Amino acid sequence: MLKNKIRVITYLRVGSKDQVTIFRKNEQLRELLEMHKDDWEIIDNAFDYGVSGRKENRPGLNYVLEMCNKNQVDMVVTLTPAMLARDVLLYKDIYTSIRNSEVELYIDELKRNAPKPIVRFDAIPKNVCLALG
Repeated sequence: MLKNKIRVITYLRVGSKDQVTIFRKNEQLRELLEMHKDDWEIIDNAFDYGVSGRKENRPGLNYVLEMCNKNQVDMVVTLTPAMLARDVLLYKDIYTSIRNSEVELYIDELKRNAPKPIVRFDAIPKNVCLALG
């Protein structure tokens, strides 16, 4: 039986037009996509180069949000929260817009640096009683 892949749009924003920085970010994204190639189907890629993360109206970001609103993707993939926004309120608005479209948001930096659980409660048999404290 074939496994349904997650429909993904990627988004990169780099505040400068420095070719080395752009290349490095593209390479990081390529490596991430390679790790998930069996699970993700890349629908499209959106970019904003030389655009501030404080700016609301960005062609690449607008395209991502449009794809979310049209239900053409299941997940938005980016490398860091700062790629979406450099302003907390703007970040909240973008995040809310994506989630209101019932689209997942995958931010690689947060996934890689997420704390590992100390205890997996789902792995504890139901007949075991825990005393915490």
